[in-house]
Parts: sequence; C-alpha cells; structure tokens
Amino acid sequence: MRKTNKFLTASLVLALAAVSLAGTAQADSKKWRANNNTDQTVKVFFAAEGCAGVKSDCKGNDVGLICKSTTLQPGEETDYEFNDGTSTRTKLVCSKDANTNYMASTSERKWNGIRLDANGHVEWYDE
Repeated sequence: MRKTNKFLTASLVLALAAVSLAGTAQADSKKWRANNNTDQTVKVFFAAEGCAGVKSDCKGNDVGLICKSTTLQPGEETDYEFNDGTSTRTKLVCSKDANTNYMASTSERKWNGIRLDANGHVEWYDE
C-alpha cells in the first residue's frame, strides 16, 4: 500500500509540474497583434532579443532584432507569435506616408491599435 501511495504522489507531482509548464509556455506564446486604424500605410515590426533579422524602417534606416515585419494598408491587421526563446519583446510602427522619420514602440502586448496622435505621428493604444 505504501508503494502505491508513493507512486500516486509522485505521479500527481509530475502531472502538476507538466500542467504548470504548459501554462507558462502558453502564456509566453500568445499572439501579438497590430491593427492599422489610420488612413495611412504603415510598417510594423515585431522585435525581440533572440531574433537576428535586420529590416529597413520607413526612411530606409536599418532596424535590428526583427522577428517579423509587414506593411499594413489602412484597416489591415496582422499578428505574430514570438518564439519561447525570445525576450524583451517589442512592437514598432512607422508611417510610410507622412512623418516617416517617427517610429512608435510598445512592449505592451495588449496595445494592438495604431492611430495618429494630435501631431500626426503614429502611436500604439489599447483598443
């Protein structure tokens, strides 16, 4: 009977550890979204330590640590799921139509919306 209880206890501990790890992996792998709610064409970058891509921003300057970049027309959206090995995750956006030298960034996954501020610069916001 003691061996059975030890086996059940060990099995329960292993099962709880597996559920805990699975929950952590799911939390890390949630999708990051970007919704272009402007009347301009924008370029969105998903960047993190652990990514090696280099892409051009809206003025043609190199931006490093890029995992994915995409161009969004007005009303378009995209998403990206970072690999578990990445850290310091960030979204960047710039306008390809106006104020091309300005780039907005956020490390808040839930800030999905892209809009124009009072100065006509792109910015992230929580939709």
